[in-house]
Amino acid sequence: MSATATITIKILSELIKALDLSSPEDVLDELTRIVFANGAGANSIQKIWHDQNALASGASQDYDLTALGDDALGDAVSLSAFKLLFIRNNSTTAGENLQIGGAVTNGVASCFVAANDGVIVGPGGIHLWVNPSAAGYAVADGSADILRIKNAGTGSITYDIIIMGIS
Repeated sequence: MSATATITIKILSELIKALDLSSPEDVLDELTRIVFANGAGANSIQKIWHDQNALASGASQDYDLTALGDDALGDAVSLSAFKLLFIRNNSTTAGENLQIGGAVTNGVASCFVAANDGVIVGPGGIHLWVNPSAAGYAVADGSADILRIKNAGTGSITYDIIIMGIS
């Protein structure tokens, strides 16, 4: 089996100031593209895993990145490093936040400054980690392999998760 991916991020913004006789503007058109080939080196991936999940208020889901289960084609996914982690909070209700990371036994620390750090993904928000280097974000079986996603809101939250990496 081979795995490849192209990640494209486009930011198009306009800043306009209406004056009496003119409207000066600043247009930002930024395009970033990262291409992953099949393999284990820089700009390469071997595994792609994705899911959609729902969490009740206060509930958590722990993902063991060395034993994620099967991918969409039925093959087992076990990572030694991840190169991409995408999380989208599908809630549209104010205050329905997802907490990614944080204090967890054997938590993934390679993408955070410190082991107990985390990030908040608000309603309608996304968080994207991309590290196309050969090393990626390291995962260590039994010591640094758990990624926790927690519902920090008061209602149920559905979210999407995509993980790409190397074995």
